[in-house]
Order: sequence, then structure tokens, then C-alpha cells
Amino acid sequence: MEELAKKVDQIFNQFIQEELGNRLSQFGMKGLRDIVITEIKNYKPIKSEVKDNKAISK
Repeated sequence: MEELAKKVDQIFNQFIQEELGNRLSQFGMKGLRDIVITEIKNYKPIKSEVKDNKAISK
């Protein structure tokens, strides 16, 4: 899950840097939303993360 958080953070940082000084449009926000949702849907956790989460939830 940590890798997913890093990836989403990178996406937000890149978006903010590219949009600084520009007026954010509805299309820009929709594009950002679509990118983040795609990353979450395609995320495949690392086996060690899965083990750690199972140990915590027991």
C-alpha cells in the first residue's frame, strides 16, 4: 500500500507543478481523477505488504 501512496503522491505533485499559474479547469480535474483511479485499480501489492497486512488484521 505504501507504493500506491507514493505513486498517487507523485501524480498529485506533477499535476500541481504543471498547473501552477494555470486556471484549473473541470477537464483538468477530471483527468487527474481518472489517472488516480486507474492507478488504484491497477495496483498490485507487493507480497511483503500483503503478509504485513494479514498479520496486523489478526
